Amino acid sequence: VIYKKAEQGDPVAQYHLSTLLNMIGLKSNYEEIIYWYNLAAEQNYFPAINDLAGMYYTGIGIEQNYDKALYWLNLAEEQNFPPAINNVAKAYRDGKGVEQSDTKAVQFFERAAEQNYLPAIDNLAVMYTHGRGVEQSDTKAFQLFDKAANQGFANAQYNLAVMYYNGIGVEKNYDKALYWLNLAAEQNYFPAIDDLAVMYTHGRGVEQSDTKAFQLFEKAANQGFANAQHNLGIMYYDGIGVEKNYDKAFYWLNLAAEQNYFPAINALFQIHLFDLSE
Repeated sequence: VIYKKAEQGDPVAQYHLSTLLNMIGLKSNYEEIIYWYNLAAEQNYFPAINDLAGMYYTGIGIEQNYDKALYWLNLAEEQNFPPAINNVAKAYRDGKGVEQSDTKAVQFFERAAEQNYLPAIDNLAVMYTHGRGVEQSDTKAFQLFDKAANQGFANAQYNLAVMYYNGIGVEKNYDKALYWLNLAAEQNYFPAIDDLAVMYTHGRGVEQSDTKAFQLFEKAANQGFANAQHNLGIMYYDGIGVEKNYDKAFYWLNLAAEQNYFPAINALFQIHLFDLSE
């Protein structure tokens, strides 16, 4: 049904067909994905414009081209489409395709945030955290993270947990840190799962449990999160929360190292030095 409507020129169907093909993830689909995105974008369908721009921006499935990415993003941004506004802000923040400007990045993040676009609220909070384009303010960052977190945005829930955990912009509170980490972890947000495991490792806000920490590290590690792969490797190496197993330790440490995760690279180096010294 979707394919038929797409062939008949329905931009919504063309967009959803592209999205479905993209979800399948086969490289052979990229040409068709771009074909349908283009058709929908040419009809000024903003979600397609934003996704097509994303492909040009990242170079996934198509030759990377910042100029084309910004061309499409600006079309949608000028029509006040929040995801496109947020992406233009990120381009200015990172200096990709445009001259780097934290001030302009904040202006665009604010525009999208005013429409309650949660990723933009979270990004704006990060700018306040680091004082980029705005006067540094942990209090303002906390308020923005809190706003997005209370509407279910996992990134913000995680960032809010970190602030509670470290007492940044708010009084330190492990119980609240645990609460927000759990909410983000329930959405399969890997950094939250990893940090939740760390809390179980140290018994902060929860009863200390190496077994529970191991289970959480394993969950995130199996989905490719390098931090968790490193931590899981260390647990196998030291026999913490699991029976000592050097083969599995090296397996997980190598996976993290392949993602250029420095602590894993360093751990492998230190283990190698230790073996040579014996």
